[in-house]
This record gives sequence, structure tokens and C-alpha cells, in this order.
Amino acid sequence: MAISEEQLKRLAEQLPDVSRDPQAVRNRVEAMEKVLERAFVIPGINRPIGLDSLVGLIPVVGDIATALMGAYIV
Repeated sequence: MAISEEQLKRLAEQLPDVSRDPQAVRNRVEAMEKVLERAFVIPGINRPIGLDSLVGLIPVVGDIATALMGAYIV
């Protein structure tokens, strides 16, 4: 089932008011990437890890949560 251009525009208008300009989108994606991949530093070895790694340690729920966070980027 294909979505027409007009239906897509109406759907976009119903979304919460977030800026759709390319720079704002890039900033949001980079911020999510930082949280998921390098938000924390392990003391002593100074290696960055992200929320993705920490939440992924929780069986099933962690996988679902990280999948949702990753889907936000896409």
C-alpha cells in the first residue's frame, strides 16, 4: 500500500513540533549517537561506553530498549 505525497504531508503536520531542517536533524542524531555509544567513561582505563552497552546487559528488556533508541535514529 503506497502512501501519497499529500497523505505524507498531512502525517508530518500531525507530528510534534520538531524542527525538520537538516542541521537540527543532524544535531538530534549526533546527540543520540553520543548517548548510545560514548556517554560514560570507564574509570582507570578511560574507555568510553554508551547506554547501549549498559542497557544491553538486561535480558530482553535491554534489547527492546536499545532497539527503540536505535530506531529513533533511523
